[in-house]
Amino acid sequence: MAYRGYALENPQLYRLMFGANAPGGRRAGKDPSVAAEAEALPEAQAAFAQLVDLVARVMESSGQASSEERPGPAAFQVWSALHGYVLLEVAGFFHAFGDSEERLLLPLLAKLTVGVGADPAHAAHCARQIAASRPRPESSLSS
Repeated sequence: MAYRGYALENPQLYRLMFGANAPGGRRAGKDPSVAAEAEALPEAQAAFAQLVDLVARVMESSGQASSEERPGPAAFQVWSALHGYVLLEVAGFFHAFGDSEERLLLPLLAKLTVGVGADPAHAAHCARQIAASRPRPESSLSS
């Protein structure tokens, strides 16, 4: 949720940091120096390590820790899906859905955790708990 919140509060910076083109016109994946620069940032490594640890815990709790799936690649898949969602939200694609966090993001995250081994009922329950614990926008309080 913090990843999304940062992007929504700082959309131009988020686009600059993670957009299709890196500064100077270099394209991530096409210019090896872009990946090398990202790997050299301790902050980026620490943030991604948290996601890898989270995915590893989900895999371990589900008994998938011994499967062929490894937490690192699975974490990249989760990040890719979350990043795509956030880029689309920052671009304004989800206005028609109202509360996109509750209606789109939380179900997406539940599905992703199921994909790495979480129990579907537990993942859905956690998503409902997160939704229930969130402060409601003022417009919904007055109705």
